Amino acid sequence: MTSSLGRHCQAAASPKGPEACSNGSRGQFGFNLEFLRHYFRGPKNPGESNYFIDLWAGQNLKAFASECHLTNNHALFVNSHGGGMITARGTQYAYYPHQSLLAPNEKSPCFSAADLAAVLGKKADGIHNILISACNADGSFTAQELRKYFVNATNIVHMPAGKLGFQPMFLQVLASPSSKIESVYENCSKDKSGKFEFIMGNAPGSKTTQLDPYIAELFKPAQTSPFRVKVAGREILAPDRPSLLTR
Repeated sequence: MTSSLGRHCQAAASPKGPEACSNGSRGQFGFNLEFLRHYFRGPKNPGESNYFIDLWAGQNLKAFASECHLTNNHALFVNSHGGGMITARGTQYAYYPHQSLLAPNEKSPCFSAADLAAVLGKKADGIHNILISACNADGSFTAQELRKYFVNATNIVHMPAGKLGFQPMFLQVLASPSSKIESVYENCSKDKSGKFEFIMGNAPGSKTTQLDPYIAELFKPAQTSPFRVKVAGREILAPDRPSLLTR
């Protein structure tokens, strides 16, 4: 099938941003937290408990989750680029927006796990599931860093170390059980009008890009190491609901 969904970053970011700022409106890397708050969405109706920080083009993640009947999962969904950032504390994983959300020549703001929690405030304690769409090409992402600030989160979904994140694979986590999710291969070509087409298939080729599944690290409360790591699927969030892709 032809994919119209954009892909995530092609390489991890390594910006040398400013260090932590004492100003409460600034994040750990010195960038204005109002940028994050602008793209932050929370529950609207009784019985909802999910939060979204959507830094991707289209801004449609919350609507997609709702279509998948994921509205009350005590979850934080973060849709962004991501990669290692050099700081005085060493390399830290940073979340940063799709270029389409920035003005021409605007420096991309970068945010930490602590910044994500700062946007939620006290609501961070109610988060049990965190889903991160961003790349982990340099292996700098750690679930433990998120769990410092989201102390009740026992399920962290992210890309494995050394892997790029792709929107089609991330959206499958919301729509399909892990038993139905496996690597797919994308071939990019131009149609007769010169527009790019992205064709998905199950077999690798000389010019295909491999799209890998996301993983879920599952923790017991107060434990620092996961008791299980598995392919991530919607059964983690909605165990009683069937796959929307197999109906």
